[in-house]
Parts: sequence; structure tokens; C-alpha cells
Amino acid sequence: MREAGSLIDGDGRVLYGPPKENLARIAALWCQLLNVRIDPWQVCAMMAVKIVRLIAGAHRGGFVDGTAYVARAGEQA
Repeated sequence: MREAGSLIDGDGRVLYGPPKENLARIAALWCQLLNVRIDPWQVCAMMAVKIVRLIAGAHRGGFVDGTAYVARAGEQA
């Protein structure tokens, strides 16, 4: 949980800007591409599907990444 928190508030914020703005940009792009409305919390939920990589083998990074996206979704809802 701590590691996921550091992803949410650390390097990602530096690289991509404030989460709320970054998620809104992603949502706007996906809305254009898919021609459907997508909210920022839904971006997080869809990004959390990255945990499917764990099927190839359990690894800490996959769990941490998934936790971070689910936590961010909760903040956006």
C-alpha cells in the first residue's frame, strides 16, 4: 500500500502532472477515440486491468500497480 501510494503521489505526479488533470486528458482522448463518455474514475478502473499481466506470473510490481490504479479511482469517483 505504501509503495502504491508513492506511485500515486511521487514520480507519476512529476512526469504527468496533477492526477486529476492527467486523468481528464486521458478520458477526453478515449472519449474521442471510442465515441463514448468516459469519466476519470473509469480511466483508473480500465488501467487497473493491467493486473491481467499477473496471469503470466505473480510479481510485486503488478500488484502494486493495480493497487495504485484502484486507489486513484476511489479518489476520482
